[in-house]
Amino acid sequence: MKNKLILFILILNVPVFFFLTLELSTRLYQSITKEKYPIVEKNSFQEHKNYILRHHVGKKGKDLLWDVTYKLDIDTGYRLNDLIKVSDPSELIYLLGGSFPFGQNLNDQETLAYSIHQLLPNAQIINLSRPAMGPHDSLKQLQSVVSKEAEGHGSIPRSFYYFIIDDHIGRSVGDLQHFTHLKNTAYYPISRNGEDLKEAITFAQAFPFRETFFPLFEKSQFLKLFNFNPPLGDRKSISSKDIRHYCLLIKEMRDSSMPSQFKAVFLPAQGLIYHKLSSCLEELKIHALDLTMAFSPTATIAPGGDLFSDYHPRAKYHKRLAPLIFPDVP
Repeated sequence: MKNKLILFILILNVPVFFFLTLELSTRLYQSITKEKYPIVEKNSFQEHKNYILRHHVGKKGKDLLWDVTYKLDIDTGYRLNDLIKVSDPSELIYLLGGSFPFGQNLNDQETLAYSIHQLLPNAQIINLSRPAMGPHDSLKQLQSVVSKEAEGHGSIPRSFYYFIIDDHIGRSVGDLQHFTHLKNTAYYPISRNGEDLKEAITFAQAFPFRETFFPLFEKSQFLKLFNFNPPLGDRKSISSKDIRHYCLLIKEMRDSSMPSQFKAVFLPAQGLIYHKLSSCLEELKIHALDLTMAFSPTATIAPGGDLFSDYHPRAKYHKRLAPLIFPDVP
């Protein structure tokens, strides 16, 4: 009986030993073939009364990729830009999204907010974007901040622009690639009938299994070789239910911003997500601005060109983008 028990335990552990062997082999191979000079990022912070200065440096070997300072609101973390302050604005323009509209790795005069200000100098640009966040967070920020922001501006016209990239597919569902940094942020569950959203909870509350096991999966270099990224697998495999969920999040942004103008903007070189969401948004009568092919049919977010650096836009990207969002400005 004892020998059978030992044999049973050994059989159960064969997959574990096999996986560990593959994992160690993968790490050994990567240690031999790894890039000699990976990108290294460093952050330092200075706290002031009403804001925080975040100094963000990126290097690759001895090459300096960026050296920027963000001024962030101490309560919300939103980016502040002294270059675009307007004392008596004619309208308020809110930017919602992730690192692209935030201006990741860019100084204030290189951001989309600054380029829009150059076109519309009498408008106050309010940047509610946050790096690495998706549609749930944007909806939360719109609902929790916009009403407060508007209190001191009376009846000034307002408009809202939500900027969408392909990577938001993973952020909308909380896949393995994004779950860790999203787990304590807002998540709006979809109702059983698929027609409405429920009250916001957190990703961790919505997906306790992921909170437990995803940190373990993240550490595996072997799984990354196969693009192991549940529940998606890859961004193309998003389900029809998750597409509907994403569209309802955008609809709720639109409804929460009413009677103001709202636009969902699909950014250049982001055709995958537009293909997934466009018909759903049309059905819900949501105004979507398709700029996916605006720069060129072959434009990508790969680094090395004049538009992107480390997968984030350069200043030139924003200068070209602003007049496409506001084509009626002379």
